[in-house]
Amino acid sequence: MSWLALRRPEREELDADPVVGEIWRDVSRRTPLPPEGHVGIARHLICPAYEAKPSPITDVFQAWMLRRWLHEPGLAASYLIVANGPLWRPLMEYLGHDELTRAGAGHPYAIFGHDWLADPPEVWRDHHLDEELWAERDLFLRQEVSRAGQE
Repeated sequence: MSWLALRRPEREELDADPVVGEIWRDVSRRTPLPPEGHVGIARHLICPAYEAKPSPITDVFQAWMLRRWLHEPGLAASYLIVANGPLWRPLMEYLGHDELTRAGAGHPYAIFGHDWLADPPEVWRDHHLDEELWAERDLFLRQEVSRAGQE
């Protein structure tokens, strides 16, 4: 897998790579990037034996991307390019990564993206912690800790 950090690409760079060009057009429709901001693009997910289906290899890729999403300084948006969009769509929706619907015409891949300026990592993380830990599945019971008497 490769991770491209895109800051302010030149027109020739966007023309040379239609996938990056489509992503940059999507970024440009959103809020302007802050001066120190960049866009991260995960692509070239290569899993020969599994053809990019769920596997131990894709689990490692996902953990690696989660770490970047939550901890990479200046990450304004992230995008993931996958070969089998319908397979990954439910997970991407759950993770708050929207599919670029205009992207499908020019290439056979699906592009999913998340705007970290609109939905910062801390907010995204807390939402998913709440959903995982305190959802109505009743796997865990939320316990409020009283701070009185702990001092």
